[in-house]
Amino acid sequence: MFLLYSRKIDYYNGHGQFVDLHTVKVVVKTGKEHTLTASHFVIAVGGRPRYPDIPGALEYGITSDDIFSLENSPGRTLVIGAGYIGLECAGFLNGLGYDATVMVRSVPLRGFDQQMAGIITDEMMSKGVNFLMKCIPLSVEKKNDGKLLVSWTNITDQSTHSDVFDTVLFAVGRRALTKELCVESAGVKTVPESGKIFAENEQTNVKHIYAVGDVLH
Repeated sequence: MFLLYSRKIDYYNGHGQFVDLHTVKVVVKTGKEHTLTASHFVIAVGGRPRYPDIPGALEYGITSDDIFSLENSPGRTLVIGAGYIGLECAGFLNGLGYDATVMVRSVPLRGFDQQMAGIITDEMMSKGVNFLMKCIPLSVEKKNDGKLLVSWTNITDQSTHSDVFDTVLFAVGRRALTKELCVESAGVKTVPESGKIFAENEQTNVKHIYAVGDVLH
């Protein structure tokens, strides 16, 4: 903070929203509202993990943001999602001695070189990580003993299955925090599903507004 102030940079700890092309409204913790104007903006709000729209996901599931702050052992864990975050979580849980299973909708590490993805998943399986291939979750229910009953469908043969886990971790992508920022008020275009911003060389479709980090599509 001292470095910011020493460079004469104003810092507002609050929630901001675009009002128009050159105006942002900020509400700080005390409830006081500030109106800021600028000729250029940089959006760097990052994102938060998404949850699938299935019963019990929000109530009983966790994400990679939560895994390091659990009060109790995760125990037998189902990781839903096979991107790099999901595989990373399953990998270190397995390395710590926990039973880890990864549910894969399409292919592991989609968008990456599949030869390398195969080498990684083969190595993980050799270490004891389980994979449920071509499966999508249907629901998460909490049993009387506190364990979680997960139901899913195998999309290859349309069969349904269920199993019991101690922890269900969702790693199905991240949602950019652009809706909260009301970027549409400034005309910034986003991807409807994820809220991430379209940009070329970090410049959005609005020429004086830039975006960096996880908020980028």
